[in-house]
This record gives sequence, structure tokens and C-alpha cells, in this order.
Amino acid sequence: MYKNKFVLAVKNSKGRVLRDSNNQVGLPWYEEYKLLLKNQHSEKAVATISIDGEDVLNGNRAIIPANGTFEIERFLNNNMQEGRKLQFVPAGDSRISHKKDSGELGIVEVVFRKEKINIMITPNPIYVWPSYPEPTEPLRTPRPWRGPYYYGEI
Repeated sequence: MYKNKFVLAVKNSKGRVLRDSNNQVGLPWYEEYKLLLKNQHSEKAVATISIDGEDVLNGNRAIIPANGTFEIERFLNNNMQEGRKLQFVPAGDSRISHKKDSGELGIVEVVFRKEKINIMITPNPIYVWPSYPEPTEPLRTPRPWRGPYYYGEI
């Protein structure tokens, strides 16, 4: 699925990208899958992922580099290394029995956000020359410098 230079693709257990029709992808029951997220912008992006209404990243966000990809194959726990793999299971499976009545069953939701770049433009400082009052007595012209060995009249 593609929108605003962001891509979400579903890969099967063999690593093949599954083609979607009408924003739906078909998988056989108990098939493990991976999610591939692509950012085609020139700025970094962050993404939040939820499957069946459950946060995949455990409250974190995926950082996707500019023109880069991010792939996830499991729900992340606190150590970011372990968790159950993403698997397509029927509604009667015991792992999702608590979500049986949920309208979010079978829905993968990814929210992308572009990196906000704050550009601070500071104008060139304007230098104001100090103003001095007019002198009250005339300025004397300094004597011309004649060098250290001048013995003539001054």
C-alpha cells in the first residue's frame, strides 16, 4: 500500500512481498509474516504499528531513515529482541479469543509521521554606530610624525 511517499508491504514467511487488492492482503491460516515499511521522503520518519488494535512496538516508534526501510517480524517486548512472531490466525484461535468481538480483528494499522525540521532563521544583526555629542572645544590637529631621527624644526 502506498500513500504520500510512504509504503507498507506484507511479506510472507518466504520473504516474498504479497500484492494487495483494495488495501487487502490474503494469507493462509497460521502463516507467519513480516511488515516492510518504506519512507521515500528526504527526511526521517517515525511510524507506530498496531495489529488487531494491539501495539506492536510496545509503546515505542519505529524510526525510518530518509529513503530507507524498516522491517518487523514480531511484537516487541521490553528488551526489543524477543516477542511473539506476527502470525495470521483464525478468529477462533485461543491467542486472540479476548479480541473475538473487536472490530479491529485482522486490521494492520501503521501511522507514519515525517520528521519535523525546525529551521531557525536569524537575521543579520544591525550594527548601530554610537553617537557622540558634538565637542565643546575644537579638536587639535596632531603634529605630523617625522620619524625617530628628525632634528629639524617643528
